Amino acid sequence: LSGIAAMAMAVLWKVLFALWFEGNAVSEAVIGTLEEKPKAEPFTRNVLILMALVMIAIVLQGTLRDGVSNWMPTFVCESFGLDSSSAILTGVLLPIFQILCSQAAAWLFRKFSSHEAFTSGVIFAAGTVAAVLVSLVMQRSVLLTALFMAALAGCMHGVNFVLIGMVPRQFRRFGRV
Repeated sequence: LSGIAAMAMAVLWKVLFALWFEGNAVSEAVIGTLEEKPKAEPFTRNVLILMALVMIAIVLQGTLRDGVSNWMPTFVCESFGLDSSSAILTGVLLPIFQILCSQAAAWLFRKFSSHEAFTSGVIFAAGTVAAVLVSLVMQRSVLLTALFMAALAGCMHGVNFVLIGMVPRQFRRFGRV
């Protein structure tokens, strides 16, 4: 059902977009600029390998981020014997750390002059430290466990920001972005 709705939306968008440009005086100028693409550099084997590594990193950090985000309330509930409402309340920490870590990722990215690999590596290392700390305190303190799990998920949001938001700019010269 959702696939049918998406297809209908795509067709409607295509038709309305074409009608709007057809009656618009600017349409020929816009279409002309779209057709004048800069000459793209050819893809090399190294670029394809780099793209594959970036895609693998995106999948891994996404899996880790979503896994921790979805699993944290259940883990806290089962490990510490909290009732469901209290365990779900620990999920309030997640957005706070996500915002903080995304801001930290943007700051790191600006500070290190757009070195995406270094920036995402530093944030991933911080997430690794948070994961190790979770393993050290997970049976001792509900607050520390929730804080470190939220920090881990937040770090993965920061990595996501860099890999999905900043890395594609590097492929602009290949005409693929």
